[in-house]
Amino acid sequence: MLLVMDSTVLRWFPPLRAVWAPLGKQAVVPITGENAKRTLWGAINPRTGKRVVLATQRARREDFMDFLRTLRAAYPGRPLLLVLDRASCHTAQKSQQLAARLGIHLLLLPKQRSELNCMDHLWRPLKQRVSANRQYPTVEQH
Repeated sequence: MLLVMDSTVLRWFPPLRAVWAPLGKQAVVPITGENAKRTLWGAINPRTGKRVVLATQRARREDFMDFLRTLRAAYPGRPLLLVLDRASCHTAQKSQQLAARLGIHLLLLPKQRSELNCMDHLWRPLKQRVSANRQYPTVEQH
């Protein structure tokens, strides 16, 4: 089964985007003064649209390895071909070894070619619609 994966960072401070405001008034986005972040790891089946997402506090090799285990649990017993970029956590030897043990074949995209990754194109509108110009009560609710 073909899956395409990517990760993104959600920050508790909202990304600021263009917004309507009364003429002569500056739009105000209230924030707490503290910042936090979460990394979202996501994979999509381009044929069915089914997505698997895992939120972690960081974007370390260990977190990527947790995502590989999450994918294996979501698709037990099926051969998986995972298309992904060349982030260092993806190319790390331990990550490669775990993927092989789990029966997940990693297909690395060429460097600097994010337009080839359909999952990368899903994060942008998500951040625009869900995150822009508003801060949630906690980073976990984001």
